[in-house]
Amino acid sequence: MKSNYVARQATFSLAITEQIVTIVTSTMEKGKPKMKCNKVQAVNIWQLYRGGAHATSEWTNGRGRNTTKKAVPPFCERIARYQAERHPKRIRQIFEKRPRVQEVVAITNMRAAKNALRQHGLID
Repeated sequence: MKSNYVARQATFSLAITEQIVTIVTSTMEKGKPKMKCNKVQAVNIWQLYRGGAHATSEWTNGRGRNTTKKAVPPFCERIARYQAERHPKRIRQIFEKRPRVQEVVAITNMRAAKNALRQHGLID
Protein backbone atom coordinates (compact mmCIF):
# COMPACT_ATOMS: atom_id res chain seq x y z
CA MET A 1 0.00 0.00 0.00
CA LYS A 2 2.75 2.43 0.92
CA SER A 3 4.77 1.79 -2.25
CA ASN A 4 1.67 2.43 -4.40
CA TYR A 5 1.14 5.76 -2.61
CA VAL A 6 4.77 6.77 -3.15
CA ALA A 7 4.56 5.78 -6.82
CA ARG A 8 1.42 7.88 -7.34
CA GLN A 9 3.03 10.81 -5.55
CA ALA A 10 6.16 10.52 -7.70
CA THR A 11 4.17 10.45 -10.96
CA PHE A 12 2.09 13.41 -9.78
CA SER A 13 5.19 15.49 -9.03
CA LEU A 14 6.69 14.44 -12.38
CA ALA A 15 3.52 15.58 -14.17
CA ILE A 16 3.61 18.92 -12.34
CA THR A 17 7.26 19.51 -13.22
CA GLU A 18 6.53 18.65 -16.87
CA GLN A 19 3.66 21.17 -16.87
CA ILE A 20 5.89 23.83 -15.32
CA VAL A 21 8.60 23.15 -17.90
CA THR A 22 6.09 23.42 -20.76
CA ILE A 23 4.64 26.64 -19.32
CA VAL A 24 8.09 28.17 -18.94
CA THR A 25 9.20 27.11 -22.41
CA SER A 26 5.97 28.32 -24.01
CA THR A 27 6.42 31.81 -22.52
CA MET A 28 10.00 32.04 -23.74
CA GLU A 29 10.64 33.49 -27.17
CA LYS A 30 14.17 33.75 -28.56
CA GLY A 31 15.60 33.14 -25.09
CA LYS A 32 13.81 36.11 -23.51
CA PRO A 33 10.86 35.84 -21.12
CA LYS A 34 7.78 37.52 -22.54
CA MET A 35 5.40 39.34 -20.24
CA LYS A 36 2.09 40.63 -21.51
CA CYS A 37 0.30 43.73 -20.33
CA ASN A 38 -3.16 45.05 -21.08
CA LYS A 39 -4.12 48.60 -22.11
CA VAL A 40 -4.75 49.85 -18.55
CA GLN A 41 -1.36 48.58 -17.41
CA ALA A 42 0.24 50.18 -20.48
CA VAL A 43 -1.32 53.54 -19.59
CA ASN A 44 0.00 53.23 -16.03
CA ILE A 45 3.46 52.39 -17.39
CA TRP A 46 3.20 55.43 -19.67
CA GLN A 47 2.45 57.66 -16.65
CA LEU A 48 5.55 56.35 -14.90
CA TYR A 49 7.62 56.59 -18.09
CA ARG A 50 6.63 60.22 -18.58
CA GLY A 51 7.23 61.27 -14.98
CA GLY A 52 10.21 59.08 -14.07
CA ALA A 53 8.76 57.77 -10.81
CA HIS A 54 5.85 58.58 -8.49
CA ALA A 55 5.63 58.65 -4.73
CA THR A 56 3.42 55.85 -3.42
CA SER A 57 1.21 58.45 -1.75
CA GLU A 58 0.34 59.73 -5.25
CA TRP A 59 -0.10 56.24 -6.72
CA THR A 60 -3.67 55.75 -5.46
CA ASN A 61 -7.24 55.37 -6.67
CA GLY A 62 -10.18 57.27 -5.22
CA ARG A 63 -10.15 60.34 -3.01
CA GLY A 64 -10.86 61.35 0.54
CA ARG A 65 -11.13 58.47 2.93
CA ASN A 66 -12.00 56.01 0.14
CA THR A 67 -8.50 55.63 -1.29
CA THR A 68 -6.78 52.41 -2.27
CA LYS A 69 -3.30 51.67 -3.58
CA LYS A 70 -3.03 51.26 -7.34
CA ALA A 71 -1.65 47.96 -8.54
CA VAL A 72 1.99 48.15 -9.57
CA PRO A 73 2.16 47.55 -13.34
CA PRO A 74 4.47 44.98 -14.94
CA PHE A 75 8.13 46.01 -15.34
CA CYS A 76 7.76 48.29 -12.29
CA GLU A 77 8.41 48.01 -8.55
CA ARG A 78 7.77 49.75 -5.27
CA ILE A 79 11.16 51.00 -4.14
CA ALA A 80 11.82 52.02 -0.55
CA ARG A 81 14.26 54.79 0.38
CA TYR A 82 16.87 52.37 1.70
CA GLN A 83 16.91 50.53 -1.68
CA ALA A 84 17.53 53.68 -3.75
CA GLU A 85 21.31 53.24 -4.06
CA ARG A 86 20.81 50.15 -6.22
CA HIS A 87 18.63 51.95 -8.77
CA PRO A 88 19.24 54.55 -11.52
CA LYS A 89 19.72 58.25 -10.92
CA ARG A 90 16.16 59.16 -12.00
CA ILE A 91 14.85 57.20 -9.00
CA ARG A 92 17.40 58.58 -6.53
CA GLN A 93 16.52 62.14 -7.60
CA ILE A 94 12.94 61.70 -6.38
CA PHE A 95 14.24 60.92 -2.89
CA GLU A 96 16.66 63.87 -3.02
CA LYS A 97 13.98 66.34 -4.14
CA ARG A 98 11.37 65.09 -1.69
CA PRO A 99 12.96 64.07 1.63
CA ARG A 100 9.68 62.98 3.27
CA VAL A 101 8.87 60.38 0.60
CA GLN A 102 9.53 56.86 1.88
CA GLU A 103 8.57 54.78 -1.18
CA VAL A 104 8.24 55.34 -4.91
CA VAL A 105 6.77 53.35 -7.79
CA ALA A 106 9.17 53.30 -10.73
CA ILE A 107 9.95 51.36 -13.90
CA THR A 108 12.77 48.91 -13.28
CA ASN A 109 12.92 47.19 -16.68
CA MET A 110 12.91 50.15 -19.06
CA ARG A 111 13.56 48.14 -22.23
CA ALA A 112 10.58 45.83 -21.70
CA ALA A 113 8.40 48.79 -20.66
CA LYS A 114 9.24 50.67 -23.86
CA ASN A 115 8.43 47.58 -25.93
CA ALA A 116 5.05 47.29 -24.19
CA LEU A 117 4.34 51.00 -24.82
CA ARG A 118 5.25 50.62 -28.49
CA GLN A 119 3.03 47.56 -28.75
CA HIS A 120 0.04 49.57 -27.49
CA GLY A 121 0.92 52.64 -29.61
CA LEU A 122 1.62 55.00 -26.71
CA ILE A 123 5.12 55.96 -27.91
CA ASP A 124 6.84 55.83 -31.30
